[in-house]
Amino acid sequence: MAEQGPNTITLVSNDGVPIVV
Repeated sequence: MAEQGPNTITLVSNDGVPIVV
């Protein structure tokens, strides 16, 4: 698991690329 900040969510796109929003 990646470390997450207080207001960040880690998503994984359909291509398997992790994106942090």
